[in-house]
Amino acid sequence: MASPPPLTLQRLLFLPKLPGGVHSGITLTMQPELPKDLTSPDAAVRKRAWRDLGAAGLGDLALRDLCSLLRAEPDAQVRAQGIISLLEGEPWRPGLAELDSLDGWFFRPFLSAPDQARQSAVVAICDRQHIRDVQSLVKLGRFLSAQQYPATAFHHIPLTNPNWGPVGLHNLNAICFLGRPGMFKDCDIIGQLEKQKSTARFGFPNDDDQWRGAQVTDPSAKEFHNVRQNRPAVGPFPWLAHEDKQKHRRTDYAIVQRFRINYGGKALWIIILAGATSLGTFAAAEWVTSPNLPEILRNALDKAGLDADESTELEVLLEVSAVVHEPAQPWVVEFCKPKKLFLNGGVNALHAPDTITLGVRDNEVHCVLLDEDEVTFGGRAYAALVALCRKAVCATNGAVGIHDLLNDVGAWPRGLVTAPDDLDKAKGFFNDNLRRHRLREALSIEGDSLVLHCRVQEQPV
Repeated sequence: MASPPPLTLQRLLFLPKLPGGVHSGITLTMQPELPKDLTSPDAAVRKRAWRDLGAAGLGDLALRDLCSLLRAEPDAQVRAQGIISLLEGEPWRPGLAELDSLDGWFFRPFLSAPDQARQSAVVAICDRQHIRDVQSLVKLGRFLSAQQYPATAFHHIPLTNPNWGPVGLHNLNAICFLGRPGMFKDCDIIGQLEKQKSTARFGFPNDDDQWRGAQVTDPSAKEFHNVRQNRPAVGPFPWLAHEDKQKHRRTDYAIVQRFRINYGGKALWIIILAGATSLGTFAAAEWVTSPNLPEILRNALDKAGLDADESTELEVLLEVSAVVHEPAQPWVVEFCKPKKLFLNGGVNALHAPDTITLGVRDNEVHCVLLDEDEVTFGGRAYAALVALCRKAVCATNGAVGIHDLLNDVGAWPRGLVTAPDDLDKAKGFFNDNLRRHRLREALSIEGDSLVLHCRVQEQPV
């Protein structure tokens, strides 16, 4: 008798199901260690459970059980996530799950280039023969080890008369700028980044010799020691570093950015880790190498309704604090918290807005702010949000009747979307375009009304 073909994921997924829980003669027995959330009545909970299972290192028996669950799964998105997780956990492909998990996602472009010929680089500034941000370099150097990231080299770029030759800019797959991009002079990549990512939410004031090494004071924070949140319609919002001289404590802000641009006809990944002061730069390097990062990203991705892949872009604003020692000592970050996190230019994925502000000029809405963040999404979602908020400003309890919105021509711009023709369709529209992944818990649908659970206001611009 010929031996049966080897058991594979593909065979298990498509084996005919027989009565009694038997698949082509194989009895599938559920294991008690499988997460209970895989059988939750909530599809979102099941999807998250499958995602968390991706790197479980499954044995054959567990794999059979999971395939049985997956074949009975009614939700298409959950099935898709389940297939991905099973492929990640295939026991005959050791090591792949770890590589494909969020644990290595942030620095994945630094592992190697697709053609194996291009390199990656981490660059920091060398100032008057002294390397700036030494602590940050050490932190990244320990994380991006030569053994695990053999394609990544570390370079020191002089603040004056920089020499980019050894870096090989046109042969890079990825580059990490440690410190303000403005300090890296004569770098074509910075110019391309500013051009292609002109809508980036965060940046810094121009580099300035007068302020670069100065003590943190109120004037220095206003001019230089700050992170600038870009808002084209209403002007930038500055996040100012601050030092309490009596308590010897500094509060700083830092940005973490991960972008992909086209450089020299090829894709180039750029990471920026930079603070308003050296404290923020070190905290950013510490945060991106923290074991807590995958969980933070996973929660943000869930709220944004996204899955991380090679095209996912990220912007984070960190708030940090530490004791300032006299004489100076290495920074020990005592508090570091992401205040804002944006994925692919969406809304802040950390929390729903507390305030929605309509910027009004001549009775026309020129911009919308969710807290300090200028809304960048357009089209039908933007039109619906403006119409909802204009009515909510006048509402006594934040509730706006859905029928009132259906009759508002401003909510349905010609050529973008036609107003739903019944209440259920309207609820689905507002749920999909405003509540889910955008306003989230700041908006609820109650009966035949939309209720905003945040402050709504109008301000002249």
